[in-house]
Order: sequence, then C-alpha cells, then structure tokens
Amino acid sequence: MNLVGCTPENQLKYIVSLFVGNALIWWRSLKRAYGPREITWAEFQREFDDKYRPKMYRDKKRMEFLNLVQGDEQTVAEYELHFAALAKYVPEAVSTQEDRCYHFEQGLRPEIKRGLAVRIINFKTLVESAVQMEEVVIEDKKKGEEKRKSTYTVGELSRLTKRGTGRSFSAAGGNFSRGGFGFRGSCGPIFCGPMGFNRGPIDRSSSTMPSTRSGRGIG
Repeated sequence: MNLVGCTPENQLKYIVSLFVGNALIWWRSLKRAYGPREITWAEFQREFDDKYRPKMYRDKKRMEFLNLVQGDEQTVAEYELHFAALAKYVPEAVSTQEDRCYHFEQGLRPEIKRGLAVRIINFKTLVESAVQMEEVVIEDKKKGEEKRKSTYTVGELSRLTKRGTGRSFSAAGGNFSRGGFGFRGSCGPIFCGPMGFNRGPIDRSSSTMPSTRSGRGIG
C-alpha cells in the first residue's frame, strides 16, 4: 500500500493505527522483537508479507500473474482488474509503465492484440485502446454471424427448390410426373409436346399420331 503524499514513516504510522485484534497483537510482538529502534517501512512490508502472505502463497500468485491471459469470455475491463490484483505480487515486473504495458498486452486475446498497431507504453492509453479494439472485434463477429445466417437461408431455399424437380406426386384423377413429358389423367394418357400439350386422350389409331423418324408411332 502506498499513500499519496505520505512519507514511508507516516504510511507505517497510519496503517498501524488501523490494526485491531490479532493484527494489533502481532504488531506489538514485532515491536518487542526489534527492540528500541524504529521499524522501517521496508521492514514492515517484509514482516507483514511473511505473516499474512507466506512465500508459498506469493510464489503461487506470481506464477498466476506470469501466466495470466484474457479468457475467451472475459472482457478487457475484467482482465484489467485481474491483472491489477496479481501485479502487486510481482512489483519488480511492473516497476515501470513500459513493463506494465508489456505484460498486460501479452495477455490480451490474439484478435485484440493484433488490432493494436503500435507499441503503447502508457498503461491507461493501452487499456482504453484495447477496450476500443474489443468493440470492433465484437461488431465484426456480429456482422459475420448475420452474413452466415443469410447465406444459409438462401442455400436452403435453393436446395429445397432443386429437391422438388423430378419428383412424382398424386392428385385426384391421376398420377403426374414433374420431370417428364407425359402423365396419365382420368381420361387416359395425354401427350405433352415441346410447345405445350394436347388436352384430349390420344387416339392410337389416328393417322395424326406422332411418329418417330423410323416411322413407328409412339406407344
């Protein structure tokens, strides 16, 4: 903890004034161990960490920070909060703005990181740029999904249309075929020519019966 505008000695006095219960008992015990001399701010931080944040715990948090990445369902704002919570365990890794920006950018999702064209060394600017890039990525994803849905609908309609070609179906009075030239109605076979169809039944004995080039009639 760093209080703005306070010297390390005053920070120590302020924090100790907040201690109650077991924390106050611990502080008095620490004072006796150090004897008559004043405990420095650095010594207090070390002793406090050893008591309330053991080395094993700090090492675990340090590894979490070094391996921290933005989750698929995590927003940039949520990632930034997680980053800040773990950064205090590795002060040496975020001692400068540039170092802090480097570690933050490395953990961003690839599609957001790719959109950050230039290296940003101001942490606030980096977070704001990442949030803006996140909005662009979300909008592009939304447009892509809408386009795929539209393409799927048109494709389905086309397949359904083609699926109907060449199929047979029944109706009152006869059988019909969608892909052929003839069908059998209630009045007998009906011939369908290339330019239309003859509505009457075909008289096979008629001299007007259509014939092939070989001279044989159809039927």
